[in-house]
Amino acid sequence: MKIEIFTKAKFSRKEEEAIIKKISGYLPLKKVKSSKLYLIEGDYSKKEIENIARLILCDPIVENYSLNERVFKERCFRFEISYKDGITDVVSQSVSDAIVNAGFKKPKAVKTGKVLYIFSKDKKMAKYSLKKIFVNELIHKIIG
Repeated sequence: MKIEIFTKAKFSRKEEEAIIKKISGYLPLKKVKSSKLYLIEGDYSKKEIENIARLILCDPIVENYSLNERVFKERCFRFEISYKDGITDVVSQSVSDAIVNAGFKKPKAVKTGKVLYIFSKDKKMAKYSLKKIFVNELIHKIIG
């Protein structure tokens, strides 16, 4: 199950402006959104996944979570950036431990990453710019 953690709008502006500034050298753009991505594999009900998101992964003061891939109504491109298989992801191990410590079953696997929503008409250039700026192709993969 995919869980996305979004920083609430009033706290995310600086990060989004920094991303836009980096990308603007490749692609003119006025809007971008980002989230932390958690891929949790295991025998969990939807309610258990919601509780994991709400109780473990999300800080409700500054963040919201979503279990849906289609978060925005506006046209945008969604790109997932995560570690390639075989690359050590220490955050995923910490998340796995936190899930168990909170009383849930041990997950079969946990992976972490970042999702970037690019509000643009040019998907090819958006992906190219993200690869140049955020992806080290030796250790990361980009889907989208």
